[in-house]
Amino acid sequence: MKERTLNNSLTLILFYLGFNMLSCAPKHETANLTLKYEPVFLHGHSEYTAERLLPVEFSNANFEFRVWINNSTPIDRVISVSKVNDAIYDHDVFKGNTKGYLVEMSALDEDTTSVALYKKTTILPKSGIDSFIAKVDSLKLFDEEGVTDPEVFLDQPYSIYIIELKEHGKYHRFRFYTNFPYKKEEQGKYGKIQNFIFSEFGQYFNIAKK
Repeated sequence: MKERTLNNSLTLILFYLGFNMLSCAPKHETANLTLKYEPVFLHGHSEYTAERLLPVEFSNANFEFRVWINNSTPIDRVISVSKVNDAIYDHDVFKGNTKGYLVEMSALDEDTTSVALYKKTTILPKSGIDSFIAKVDSLKLFDEEGVTDPEVFLDQPYSIYIIELKEHGKYHRFRFYTNFPYKKEEQGKYGKIQNFIFSEFGQYFNIAKK
């Protein structure tokens, strides 16, 4: 029984390492999903943190932050950052696992042709993961209720943010709107959250100036 448990543990670790080696992409990559068949993996769901666009509420990470963003451009952006402090399944290979990803996706209409875009970029917060978590905690995002309707004019561009946060087993989500990019400076508590996002990940945005 002990030998069987050890073999199962080694199988899981080897799968984890092999799967990540196969799935590793350059820092910037545009995916072209043209597989004829989808491969099936033995432990395809063994790890669930920031690298997968599944509900944050069920993430295995001790800390996970995700924000869905649209700034009135054709690109939807999803930024995910997660950190695992404890070993998942008690295997050392999972310890200290910090991940961050930016996913950009859209369907761009060029005349009558629709161009699908999906780009996944490996990123980390500009201030570092521990400082980032401390800043998130200082914003008290678990207390934010968000808004359901934009308090902006419908004849001008505006931005929408949907934030998901899970920390120490507690989950929360909310959404809010800002006048960016119509107005470069945003005031109030939601402007503060937006400014925080830009300070950590602004280098990955390429929005035309007004």
